[in-house]
Amino acid sequence: QKYRFAQRDIPHIKEALGLDTEEVQRAFSRQYRQALDTIYTERVSLRERTRWQWNKLSEWLENLPPFWTAYALTFTETVGASILALPIALAGVGPIAGVIILLVMGVINILTIASMAEAVTRNGSIRYQGSYLGKLVQDYLGRVGSLVLTAMVVIVCFLVLFAYYLGFSLTLAGATPIPPQVWVGILFLLGFYFVRRKNLHATVTSALVIGAINLGLILLLSGLALAHLRLDRLLYVHVPFLNGQPFEPALLGLIFGVIFAAYFGHFSVNSCARTVLQRDPGGRSLVLGCMTAQASAMILYILWTVAVNGSIAPQVLTGFSGTALTPLTQVAGPAVNVFGVLLTILANGMASIHFSLALFFTVREWIPGQSRHSLVLERRQGKLIFTPRGKANVSLALTYLGLQGTQSQFRLDLQLDGHTRRVEVEVQTTWEAGKALAEFVPHLSPQTFQLTLQIVSATAERVRVQLITPMRIVYEGIWDTLGFNFLEMAEAEDTPETPDMVFVRWLVGRAQASVEEVADFLGQSVQASQTLLNTLVEQGNVLEAREQGQTWYMVRFAPRRRRQATRDIWQALDEPGEVAASRRDTAQRIKNSMWLGRMKALVQGESARSWLGLSPLLLIFLLVEWLLVN
Repeated sequence: QKYRFAQRDIPHIKEALGLDTEEVQRAFSRQYRQALDTIYTERVSLRERTRWQWNKLSEWLENLPPFWTAYALTFTETVGASILALPIALAGVGPIAGVIILLVMGVINILTIASMAEAVTRNGSIRYQGSYLGKLVQDYLGRVGSLVLTAMVVIVCFLVLFAYYLGFSLTLAGATPIPPQVWVGILFLLGFYFVRRKNLHATVTSALVIGAINLGLILLLSGLALAHLRLDRLLYVHVPFLNGQPFEPALLGLIFGVIFAAYFGHFSVNSCARTVLQRDPGGRSLVLGCMTAQASAMILYILWTVAVNGSIAPQVLTGFSGTALTPLTQVAGPAVNVFGVLLTILANGMASIHFSLALFFTVREWIPGQSRHSLVLERRQGKLIFTPRGKANVSLALTYLGLQGTQSQFRLDLQLDGHTRRVEVEVQTTWEAGKALAEFVPHLSPQTFQLTLQIVSATAERVRVQLITPMRIVYEGIWDTLGFNFLEMAEAEDTPETPDMVFVRWLVGRAQASVEEVADFLGQSVQASQTLLNTLVEQGNVLEAREQGQTWYMVRFAPRRRRQATRDIWQALDEPGEVAASRRDTAQRIKNSMWLGRMKALVQGESARSWLGLSPLLLIFLLVEWLLVN
């Protein structure tokens, strides 16, 4: 049993499953030879109760409007450990000048992140193709621009993660007896966990929770600093060219370098764009969420700068090696050190996750992936059959059934070891075959059917889908053979007419007919006539149309096809020796093609691409470990 719970904690589940009814209890006892009450526990452990509460919190947070998803990811990436260096960088010009610089740079970054979010919304590469920053820039600036930006992103992420790993491990090693090598491993495993999840649900929940904690810690530290605010320190001004002050390039570089790093949270736009745009296709939540997060960071930076620089003498902060927590501890007491270490851990940890995701997505984007097929499926017109490579006894057939409300409805025919199972599923935007089929067939491995179906557009009569899969795809029949062929009907003069042929001859003489008219002609019930019409629609011989709430049926005529010579005719025209050599060459080409196809499918699989995308993170981890050991 996977989950343990008390009977009083699940009243709605009991009601939905009918666990209190005698029929269900007797069926359970007959199936498992034990009473139904054995699934309950008298007391849930603290670990299980914590897990339930976290899942409840995660569900509530994930159901918030998409605005909060964009806000949380952007805010937690922007507000990192760099906030602790802001007072030191701005101490050389004073709090008032620092606030003006923060305000100007903040407005600039709000505009840039809004422009980036709008560019992502207008471009379909991230929304529909699962791309990242490189493909987006390639669509706007070309391949050269994409290569340059990708190289810069990889270098920036590499250097930032290298600094985070070293700073995080050395800081905590100094505050605890645990060696830095262990802390580097913990931070690496944390980023590895979130990257391997391949979705942002856990990241969004963690970002919202950690973001709220970080905000509270910064406000608490600012409050401790404001208690020691002095007016003379707050009004201190040391601006170049003002009152004869000299120009200091090093000071200017330090200020803008730290502020740019403090405001940098633009990777989050690409990381969360696909999730947010699925819930808000217009992109309003994405743009406003990212802008609000940058504005919140700007206000927080201004408050933090005023509080710290107004309470600590500029001579102490200028040129100080380290963070502002050390001099602030001397002014406001040891509580600053406790809250500051906690802020460092959470801020560094969350920022490293964001940069790990950015590096992973950037590298993975340039690794050739699985084949993407875009096509249109007509309602009840043929089916797509997917067969995993190397597994002839397993297949999955997909048929479009139309719209069920606002969701696209598909019929799945699963062939497994000679048995067929048919289910119907409804898809809003994206459907993962492996996870969905595992719910219907528990013993089926999720890796058996590696298929992702994305709805591009859908109407009642047809759906445009994008398929991502390494499996073989076959359409049942040839595309141009759908429809009713009169020549085949005329050639079958000696064959007795079936009820289907009689009905089709009658329907040909009419423009269209309703199911009631068909039932009247055939002299049978409406239900039986509907079954016959559904069969002919699925075979492609009859078209179904809806006008003003009424369903009409008409004959679908097959298009004229060219005559094709058979393979035997072509072989008869060749010499016997040439035929044998051609067969050997063909067999060898097929063998080589199958081997290359298997290797390509292996490298382009999701698992291989994910591990290749993780290789830079592993390289950074090993490099930091080597430096710490030596």
